[in-house]
Amino acid sequence: MYRTCEYFRDRYAVAQKDMVDNRKVYGYKVTEHMEEAFKKARLHRVTPVGSMERRYEVMCRDKGRMGGQREKHVQKCVLRPDACICSCHKSKLLHLPCTHVIAACFEAGGLQARMYVSNYFMKKTIWMTWRHEIYGFRILGDFITDPGHNATYIPDPNPEMIQGVGRRKKKRIRNNMDRSEAGRDVRLYSKCHETGHTYKDCTALSYGGRTDGAGPSEAAPNPATQATGRRGRRPNNDGLM
Repeated sequence: MYRTCEYFRDRYAVAQKDMVDNRKVYGYKVTEHMEEAFKKARLHRVTPVGSMERRYEVMCRDKGRMGGQREKHVQKCVLRPDACICSCHKSKLLHLPCTHVIAACFEAGGLQARMYVSNYFMKKTIWMTWRHEIYGFRILGDFITDPGHNATYIPDPNPEMIQGVGRRKKKRIRNNMDRSEAGRDVRLYSKCHETGHTYKDCTALSYGGRTDGAGPSEAAPNPATQATGRRGRRPNNDGLM
């Protein structure tokens, strides 16, 4: 608690110092960001393209690549009294004007980039954040005496909410990406739609009247081959002629 109070005191002292300085408009972090953005915005080339709206095309500085190639990027900006729109979408995400918007403000003349900065980053907002007081628990009492019958106890929680022993069970939504946890896929033979064998070992179907497991690509055995034990050799007929 004391470290938290000390942190608030230090932050308030810095914010109070910035409130006196009229040259600063934002916090120190946003001030550094805006200074770097102003330097980069001076390197862009801006071309007005709108007739009624303040619409501009901002060509960024060329970026060198490997092989001597250079790339050119063009962003489109629209400046309005209440908002700015840029094709890079940084202004929408960061709530700060990007370098393209700042360059367009330079070209428009009379527009200040600070009008597109969110109030969240202003020094007054930061000062109002740190000016609140944090009180310790001892301001309410020492909490060392027995309150007796005036004590207020916390009721028993719902038994269903009590966490048991061990790790909690996951309750995330299952999808097709969790199939790997179920193990390998079971493959079925396309002819008989059964598991545990292939077409060589299938006994449910017969090929050409045979049920000895011969596949469609296997031929019937040659009697000459079975008699000799060697494929392509004729049997010995000596003494029969």
